[in-house]
Amino acid sequence: GNTPADGNDMIIELAGSEVTVDSGNPAPNTVTVATASDAKLIVASGQSLNATGAITVGAGGTLAGEGTVSGTISVAGTVAPGASIGALTVGGGTMALTGSLEAEVNAKATSTGASDKIVVSATGGPKLTISGSTLKVSGIGRGSSSAELNSFGNFTRTVIESSSPGQAIMGSGEAFAAAVPLAPSGTSTHVGDGAFLRGVTYNRPLGTGAPIDRVDVELFVAKGGDTDGDGTVHFDDWFDFRPNFSDTGTGKDWTDGDFDGDGTVHFDDWFIFRPNFSSTAYFPSSGPEGGASAVPEPGTLAMLVAAAVGLLAQGWWRRR
Repeated sequence: GNTPADGNDMIIELAGSEVTVDSGNPAPNTVTVATASDAKLIVASGQSLNATGAITVGAGGTLAGEGTVSGTISVAGTVAPGASIGALTVGGGTMALTGSLEAEVNAKATSTGASDKIVVSATGGPKLTISGSTLKVSGIGRGSSSAELNSFGNFTRTVIESSSPGQAIMGSGEAFAAAVPLAPSGTSTHVGDGAFLRGVTYNRPLGTGAPIDRVDVELFVAKGGDTDGDGTVHFDDWFDFRPNFSDTGTGKDWTDGDFDGDGTVHFDDWFIFRPNFSSTAYFPSSGPEGGASAVPEPGTLAMLVAAAVGLLAQGWWRRR
């Protein structure tokens, strides 16, 4: 679609339609993304959309991109920062989010903390409200190397932050009504690539009850083989893994036993699962971040050998 023109009103109303601000840093009067399904307004990296009036995103619409948006912004639909992982900046004006924030977060245990986020200009005091809205998190980018699959721990990713750390952008009572995986799968907290959502924290630099300058999500990045993110690789994970083992299945994820991200649960995943199987937790809930793998007990080794024979037999039988 066309970029909004200076001084004009624009309505994006057709289902599936997109308007991208990719040049000119326009200053329209108002922009409305109608309730139509999948209508989208995208502000490209390096660009600014500076409305003199309201920017309104209906329940079926999306505001996305990596640029800067200013105006009296209300979003009953979705805010989806970034093009993959990136930041959408709220410059002048205010934003009232009553819909949802969709945030991709880097699920690599070795990541420096990359995530989608809303960055809010601290000029003029608190200007973002999120009460009643939903945070939807998806984990991406977990590598399939042995080093990455055997790294684990608790990690923090930022999804909302002030342009000036320590300066408030939200009132003290602001909070998401719920935080959920973007695409729920086998467990209620798995957000993708072996990352499990543990909670949301609201940073108040001046102490309890003070305004907020940052919102973080707390994640546990699990070790290969830990389908449910409980810090152990044991029988509960085997019971998730075993029924999904197939040389023909597709569409599987970490909670099904697909640890290398290829959509199937097969011997490549078994070779990730097997050496980490143990009755001893690799990450006790009260222990330090990281740690060494426990050695499986002789009885569990015998069970796993028998299981491997069974999987081999199953694969042979299906290929007959």
